[in-house]
Amino acid sequence: MYIFGVRRCIEDTEWGYLQGYLKRDDFIAKVLSFGDNNSSLDGCDDASKDVFTRIIRNIKACLLDKYSFEKVENASKTCAVLYKWIYSIIKKEEVLTELIPLRNEVENIEEGLLKNKREMGLKIQEFNSVVERISNIEKSKDISEKESEDIKMNIGMLTKELTVLESILFRFEKESVEWKYIEFKNPLFIIDNPNILLEYFKSIFIDRNVLFSEDFSEFRKESIEVSMKDVNARKGINNAEYFNRNLIITDVDKHEPEVYDVLKRKMDRYYSYADACSLDGNANIAERSMLSYGGALLFRVILETGSKKKHII
Repeated sequence: MYIFGVRRCIEDTEWGYLQGYLKRDDFIAKVLSFGDNNSSLDGCDDASKDVFTRIIRNIKACLLDKYSFEKVENASKTCAVLYKWIYSIIKKEEVLTELIPLRNEVENIEEGLLKNKREMGLKIQEFNSVVERISNIEKSKDISEKESEDIKMNIGMLTKELTVLESILFRFEKESVEWKYIEFKNPLFIIDNPNILLEYFKSIFIDRNVLFSEDFSEFRKESIEVSMKDVNARKGINNAEYFNRNLIITDVDKHEPEVYDVLKRKMDRYYSYADACSLDGNANIAERSMLSYGGALLFRVILETGSKKKHII
């Protein structure tokens, strides 16, 4: 209830311009002014109004009566983190809600695919049977003109049916891959299936425990690993770019934005992996590192489950 209460407060504080307001020193004043106008609670039931009113009353009491202006100013910065935390929860729920019908679609498509493959197998058997009959008849040299025409017609019909079935199979396989690609964007699926990442994402921030597991042992043999604690780290990154090799970056510090510039340049060309554990959920780094939809979601989940300190962006 309190989460959705705070979300309601944020939405009513000019939701469309929220990102801009979060950077302003007077953002906390925007929150504190919520509720002064009764119209902002229009549409709420009495219980919700009571919760919202108590939230604002408590915030005002804490900020105005007990804290200095400096602490009120710092509270503005906290609002940004609070917003991102709530927003990530909401987005996660939306993704999971959208995923259920997608999974049903994938199952239906795969069922249709198997059915058509079975039908095609039967048609191929029938086709081979006709070909065998032709071979036997040609060997016997005993065939009438009518039998010859019937066989030719039969072959023509079977060939058309096989062509149609092949086109259906191709369409189903393509559609199945497209739906599964959408499913793979789900962060929970990504974390549970690290070996599939190599096929579907070009720029990924991955948990140290997953990266250095057996699943990635072969991948690491073909990669250049660079520790940002090494004085020659820049040279290692340049070598990976020059030789078009996979790049694994570890020991990343929040003061090294150049790492993310490299990953951005590499994203559309070949796979890049960064060890995100040492970032400790730094929000700035997280924002800079969201290079793609897949990368953003995966990075968010790692910050939730992979870091020793659990931070949520």
